[in-house]
Amino acid sequence: MVRNGKAACQYKAVEQQYSQKNQSSWRYVKWRSLRLDTGNYSWGSEAVTRRTRVIDIVCNASNNELVRPKTIVNSALVLVDDAPFKQWYLQH
Repeated sequence: MVRNGKAACQYKAVEQQYSQKNQSSWRYVKWRSLRLDTGNYSWGSEAVTRRTRVIDIVCNASNNELVRPKTIVNSALVLVDDAPFKQWYLQH
């Protein structure tokens, strides 16, 4: 299904329950992150992954205009909090 020129893979069907018995309706809702402040990031050379806080967007390889509004895309370089990795490193 295409709505407003957007592809179907960006929408997920959601069922709404109404107060009357055996009545429901389906609508399409776009699921996206409006405020992404944490994520799972990996330290490749040490083979460790930790959930940590995103501090800043440093560079965006696809488009530099996405750096100013701090838009996270797949190829963006992000600055993350080092505390979870520091704790792991001190334990090993």
